[in-house]
Amino acid sequence: MKPICNSETELYCILGDPVTHCKSTVMHNLAFSQLDINAVFLAFLCNQDNISQVFQSVRALDIKGGSITMPVKKAAMPFMDFISKDAQLIGSVNVFKNINGRLEGYNTDGLGVVHFLQSKNIPFIDKTVLVGAGGAGQSIAIQLALHGTKNLVICDKDLASARSLADKINESVTGCHAEAATADESVLIGELQNSDLLVDATPLGMPPLEGQSILYSFQSIPKHVTFLDICYAPPRTKLLELARENGFQAYNGIGMLLYQGVEAFRIWTGREFPLEYVEQQNLFANDLNP
Repeated sequence: MKPICNSETELYCILGDPVTHCKSTVMHNLAFSQLDINAVFLAFLCNQDNISQVFQSVRALDIKGGSITMPVKKAAMPFMDFISKDAQLIGSVNVFKNINGRLEGYNTDGLGVVHFLQSKNIPFIDKTVLVGAGGAGQSIAIQLALHGTKNLVICDKDLASARSLADKINESVTGCHAEAATADESVLIGELQNSDLLVDATPLGMPPLEGQSILYSFQSIPKHVTFLDICYAPPRTKLLELARENGFQAYNGIGMLLYQGVEAFRIWTGREFPLEYVEQQNLFANDLNP
């Protein structure tokens, strides 16, 4: 990848805390280089304490666009001049575009999951179980509903949060029946008896919760169920290890990261992300899914 930096170089970035683990910088810089776009993608620390100054700097430096990650996906919304309809429904933004100082906010997290599932021909239409009703879970739930999932069970240790998200989907999206449930292991096992897919959007398995899982017993779960843990750092969580040991197809969040990045790149540049080229660079060689 050839470094580019001159007076014409356009700036893009990822905002969040932490951002040292993010693979978006390498991924998008590879894409810029391959397409001969004079741009660079950087990482900036952004949290509740400095978010106002960060977005002042975005405008002052004319940063053309960027990704927004934890913990400021919701906090970034008031700084947007326009928010897409699906991001409004989701209640957070993970992508922004700067058009002459006017900031537009979008949410591509859920689209990343949907497009990854479609790329692998993983069923999600008849019934999907989603665990976690937080920011990422909301985006995934709403995009699954918008893309044809007929029955969606949203499980969370905070049942009120799960009910709120299910109610929002039932009120806003036609063709999808959403219901809420607790995230107890026995409940999950019961719901998986007639489901195609489980998506884990909880922090279990991520630092500092390594070694923890939403499920430990897999003996009574039908073998056709696919497991997707949206975590990619570490690439192999306890859930994925146990699922694979028990003969299940199981994926981490690398696919979600790639495909949400594809959508973000299209928003920023109006061009198609060179997905095949980036995959060939072995950026995720140590994180490969089966």
